[in-house]
Amino acid sequence: MSAKPKLVVTETEPTPIVKDFMTFAAYAEKHEILLTKKLKWLPRADLQSLNKLMTVPEPEVTDYSDQKAYPLLTLFHHLALAAKLFRTEPHSSGQQILLPTERLPLFYSLTPTEKYISLLEAFWVDADWSTMTMTHNNMGLLLEVRTVFEYLENLPSGCLIDGSGDDGQKLFQLRWRWGYFIHYFRYFGFWVTTANKAPAIPSRSKFDYPLQTLAPTNLFYTLGMELIKTRDLQSWNVNLRRELGDWRGIPGEPFWEYEDEDEDENQDENEVENEDEDEDEDENENDDEWVAIDFAESLVHLFPEGELTQWLPRLTGKFFDGTYTLQVVVRRNCWRRIRLSSHATLYDLHAVIQQAFDFDDDHLYAFFLDGKKWSTKRAFYSPDDDDGPAVTEAYLGELDLSVGQTFVYVFDYGAEWVFKITVENSEPTDTHQLQPQVIESNGAAPRQYRDYE
Repeated sequence: MSAKPKLVVTETEPTPIVKDFMTFAAYAEKHEILLTKKLKWLPRADLQSLNKLMTVPEPEVTDYSDQKAYPLLTLFHHLALAAKLFRTEPHSSGQQILLPTERLPLFYSLTPTEKYISLLEAFWVDADWSTMTMTHNNMGLLLEVRTVFEYLENLPSGCLIDGSGDDGQKLFQLRWRWGYFIHYFRYFGFWVTTANKAPAIPSRSKFDYPLQTLAPTNLFYTLGMELIKTRDLQSWNVNLRRELGDWRGIPGEPFWEYEDEDEDENQDENEVENEDEDEDEDENENDDEWVAIDFAESLVHLFPEGELTQWLPRLTGKFFDGTYTLQVVVRRNCWRRIRLSSHATLYDLHAVIQQAFDFDDDHLYAFFLDGKKWSTKRAFYSPDDDDGPAVTEAYLGELDLSVGQTFVYVFDYGAEWVFKITVENSEPTDTHQLQPQVIESNGAAPRQYRDYE
């Protein structure tokens, strides 16, 4: 039985995603891109300029089209941030500016295959899929990937799925839940599609047209299926892990709570075995420790020898040892500036906010680190809340806070007091013993309990 041919990736084949992303990155380096204020999208003028530079420009756009009309540029915007090739920081205009990081030259130095895999890792592992659908917000699409991939795997190689047939209709129903992800996988070369140019459903965007045909590629049958077998999304997508309760979001780490089903069954057997384990304790004490695995390791064998030897290193969440300065705003003209150690917990931050605004600390509360109240991705709850994780679990220094980042503190779920918190400064100074303190105030504290007549 002959071995399967190795995959060959260039800047333009089997997909031009590497070439087009390099063009996107070079443009973003040379131009001052100020993201839109509300949605933090790429501005219309830059979208138009970038679109003209792509291998296949998006045709049905106008001067007034915003980012949702550009699926490819939406993907690149998310990948640039997810791979930490670019970052955002506050600009004097009040908007966020897109800036390159020190990782971008390293990305440029990689081979086309290594660039492709680095972009694929950013997409599969680090990107927040619920913000990339553009037309929908359904995290269920993450869990449907396996279903769709396995369905396609059982079809004959080289098949063309016609949307007018029963199988096509069943498969394409997922199109409405996946939003632009059909396109995202197409850009990565997993399948080839044609669009049904029939008029769009009135309630849908004209860019959300149904597909006419879909044909899986060789890249799908090799690389795509390898991902499903060894890099399951439930364990590897950081944001999905956070939504499932793992606030650290370590990709690939087992969910330990699912691995103890046979604990009671094997308890008696383990007690007998433990009698002989004392002498080997030192030798085996680290057997249960989880060892990090690189995303690309299981993919190396798919490519010619020496073609995939390096990729963008993961930035592990190192503890920041220093001081944070935070601005906490409850109303436009009512805010407090707070200085506290990175060794403080979110519970400590809660306590100083309560003190700073003369509240009674008599209700449940939560912090939402993605800046969206009631989000389930990076949320921490008061110790008395039934939800978790608790605010006592995490030190500020391990939350990967960056200057310019904003997050939300909600106090009293009924009255719903919302405090917007902005990270104004971080200093790498030894402040282990520093107590949280209010260093500047503006505006009288609001009345916690309003009089209703």
